[in-house]
Amino acid sequence: MELIKPICLFLFAIFTMSANPALAKTYKWVDEKGKAHFTDNPGNIPPQYRTSEKQPRAGKKAKIRVDIGRGYSFEIPGDWKAAKRSSLKNKLIFTKKRDGYEPHCSLHEYKFRRPFEEFKLNTKASIKRAYTNYRIVSETKFSTKSLKGLKISERFIDKVGENARRQTYFFHGLNKKNVVVVCQAAIETRAALDDIFDEIAASLISK
Repeated sequence: MELIKPICLFLFAIFTMSANPALAKTYKWVDEKGKAHFTDNPGNIPPQYRTSEKQPRAGKKAKIRVDIGRGYSFEIPGDWKAAKRSSLKNKLIFTKKRDGYEPHCSLHEYKFRRPFEEFKLNTKASIKRAYTNYRIVSETKFSTKSLKGLKISERFIDKVGENARRQTYFFHGLNKKNVVVVCQAAIETRAALDDIFDEIAASLISK
């Protein structure tokens, strides 16, 4: 009997742990190379890969189409705005600050002066020279309803010293020009805004 009692207690403890899903909860996060990691302690997840359950996803309100100037327009979430900033020819699209950073998208147009492939290479080289610790995380094809283009995902330290993430979209032939859409946010808000950036860029049309 003395031997049976501790064995029973041990089996009861094992059964209790396996029956309680909270004790067995596993957390998953994916790094920038696409590798999945698992842990039973959320504190082990690097800060840049954590998602805040309290943070509302951008774009809950109904979408609206806004004219940003020079014949271009985007469809944006209802909690985003478009306003003129002195340094830009077109209006800047932005929303309220997240993680101390104002997520925003801007459009830039360039005349045909070189082949599109050369234009993309030169533009990426110029961006790399402009920022500290600049690197390209991924580069994929990207299309709107009428345009085929390219999307690059980038990481860098911006001009005020903040760690930033950006998605840059290249399009060829809109208004007989090369068009670049730049969407940028704090690196911590990656999961909340990547899809929103894609949706905004994909909605681009020109009158």
